[in-house]
Amino acid sequence: MLVSKDLDTVRDICTPTKGEASLKLKTKIKRIKLKLRTKIKTELSTSKVDSNYFVATNEEANKPSKAYSPVVHQPDKRPTLIDDLPAEIFQLVIFFTAAPDGPTDLYVNRVCYLQMVSRRWALLIESCPYLWASVRFQGDLRTMSNWIKKSKETPLSIHATPCFPVDPLYEQCVTLVAKNVHRWRFAEFDKSFPDFIKKIDNPPCLLEALSMWDSEIPADCKLFQGWGSKLQELRLTCVTLPPDFAALVGLTVLRLRKVTQRHANGGKLPMAIEMVQRALEACPNLVDLLLGGPFTISEARTTTKPVVLKELQNLCLSPEQGQNGALLSLIDAENCSNLTIGFRGRMDEKPQEWKWSTYLQILRRAGALRIHVPGIYPMIRIESIKGPCRVDIMYSDGRHDPDVAQQAAYSIMEALLVEVEKESSLTNPIQLRLGQVAVPRPDWSIPDPAWLRLLKFLQEPIFDPSSGKKRWRLPHLNSISLIDSRWLKGYLKQFVTAREVAFEGQTVDRITEILLENPAIPRINIFSEVMDYNGELP
Repeated sequence: MLVSKDLDTVRDICTPTKGEASLKLKTKIKRIKLKLRTKIKTELSTSKVDSNYFVATNEEANKPSKAYSPVVHQPDKRPTLIDDLPAEIFQLVIFFTAAPDGPTDLYVNRVCYLQMVSRRWALLIESCPYLWASVRFQGDLRTMSNWIKKSKETPLSIHATPCFPVDPLYEQCVTLVAKNVHRWRFAEFDKSFPDFIKKIDNPPCLLEALSMWDSEIPADCKLFQGWGSKLQELRLTCVTLPPDFAALVGLTVLRLRKVTQRHANGGKLPMAIEMVQRALEACPNLVDLLLGGPFTISEARTTTKPVVLKELQNLCLSPEQGQNGALLSLIDAENCSNLTIGFRGRMDEKPQEWKWSTYLQILRRAGALRIHVPGIYPMIRIESIKGPCRVDIMYSDGRHDPDVAQQAAYSIMEALLVEVEKESSLTNPIQLRLGQVAVPRPDWSIPDPAWLRLLKFLQEPIFDPSSGKKRWRLPHLNSISLIDSRWLKGYLKQFVTAREVAFEGQTVDRITEILLENPAIPRINIFSEVMDYNGELP
């Protein structure tokens, strides 16, 4: 091996020093360089190639190739574990390493780089059709042609995002991709979608999943004709639908964000809530559903029964102002295990009148919950922190008056907790988290009013008309975490002391943790410090 001392000597000598340019110095540099060359030649001549490194599971990988030179290994080194894998498993590892769902440049570059590791890797990658079946639209006609050719007859995944019509080979690339429409299995498009549709002669027969955004689907779109029951996943974002769009049938994944609909008179309006309901009824086996507004709600619309979706696992709702109740009442998904609801905007509705039953069932199945009042925005959040079900129900609005937005946030939270207590108390362990101080604030000498309102709400017992007795909300609230305790110690002591009073027939967990979670210091339990506080309430 090269001696670091010799390298340091070369570095020192080659560093120009004022007044040094003698022949003696140049001769010394040449002598050291010759010495280093001799050492390198000696090491290369005595090293051996580890023959086990090139063991492949197919005959093609063992054939000699002029295109790739062998990799030199030290005699005492064994081949890596990945080189001992069967070809099929190795190719799967390469496929997922290259991130097939990631950005175009990332996937293409990784496949090319992984080919350069060794001759065996190059041959196995070259002979794996599905590694080349993810066609990325880069405006490079030669590269796209090679990838499609190497994929043989494997169904294609078309990633036509982003497309740049200004590319000189744009038209040829579009024609090449459209020519292979019979092999499309997955496709994603952006504004370039109309250019592809013009060149499609026959509907795709293998298409299973389609993603599209910032585009419009024409009424005679051949992409949605004649596929039978193949299409299973449809994701549309900022897309305009034709007047009688009939493709929302038999899907397992449906994601709609800011979808509009073209009417017979040429006008365009947000997708009608009635059309959403018909789509849900036509897709009873939905597993993944996302609905993001706005939607058009008719004034003559009457309350209807929710659509039962027994197979639904993932549900994400993002209603717009004034449409919360209508969207919540659409769905009955008692088996859902992943729930996200994001409320925003002014609260012109009464959350007490919304249909919470489906969402409360999911809430009860979560292993543990956290009620989070970040404070830095007028937002409140109820989220799961343990358990088989994931829940995230939140309200946030930074566009309107903070007091108005905060009032809306608490009206939603209080309505949810009141509704859940009507049947029986939550048995989930609960953590109360108070976030950063909200800004701007009218008075910095008192705690955030959002915190005080929440503490007061949970500190007051409720009356159970069925038993005629009082009981606490959230009886299993056992932990509080906060970032700053300067103003809150007196209020927290008051809160903990009040909830220590037990009511007949109810078991209540004692609060034993008040955690100070300031990023600047390690997390500590200040429970005893809070309970020993004797100062005044600010």
